[in-house]
Amino acid sequence: MCGGRGGIWLALAAALLHVSLQGEFQRRLYKELVKNYNPLERPVANDSQPLTVYFSLSLLQIMDV
Repeated sequence: MCGGRGGIWLALAAALLHVSLQGEFQRRLYKELVKNYNPLERPVANDSQPLTVYFSLSLLQIMDV
C-alpha cells in the first residue's frame, strides 16, 4: 500500500474520479432540484463581504493495514 501523503492523494483521486450511476428517478429529482439554481448567488447579507467556508473529511473505513 502507499504510505504517508501518497496514500491520501491516491484515496482523494479515487474518490474524485468515482463515476455516479443513477436511475431515471434520480436524474429527474436532480434536474428538478437544480432547475432554478444560480451559481452566482451567495448566502450572505452583503455581497462585498467575504464568506468563510469550512470543509472537513472523516475516514469511514480502513480496508487493509
